[in-house]
Amino acid sequence: MSNFWPVELDLNDIRTPMELLTEAQVEWHEKSLGKFQLILTSSKSNQGDDMVDVHAQYVATNRTASLLSIAHRPISPYPARIYIRDGDVPSYLQKSYTVRTGVDFASISNSFANRTETVNNEWVADSPSEFRRLLSKALNLGGIKGIILNLASQT
Repeated sequence: MSNFWPVELDLNDIRTPMELLTEAQVEWHEKSLGKFQLILTSSKSNQGDDMVDVHAQYVATNRTASLLSIAHRPISPYPARIYIRDGDVPSYLQKSYTVRTGVDFASISNSFANRTETVNNEWVADSPSEFRRLLSKALNLGGIKGIILNLASQT
């Protein structure tokens, strides 16, 4: 028997990114014992896409910092793209970063040819389960953790 149903598509899990972010708000409040809250604001991108900006707020001081943004087409919550704000941490304080190591003359000579290249965007989610996984991954990045700790440690 053929299986024509899309893999990992669960019609019982149809929550939008905003609904999942609202769930994350509750978890943040509970796990931080009320010390932190996520603030969600809606906006439009320059291209007309719906955006949700996610900010962390340290309740004791009311200090707030931007963490990430989510973009998706109007009325169509998926696919959704996560844009991470990892701050302006210099490369020597990052656990990993990309550097250019020299000139690739082969790619320069081939750049004049009509070539195409596939770009994989690791922060695009096509479903609620994938969005949930990527959101968790994003909120566990070192840069995001640093932003949160800095909010709590500064008076």
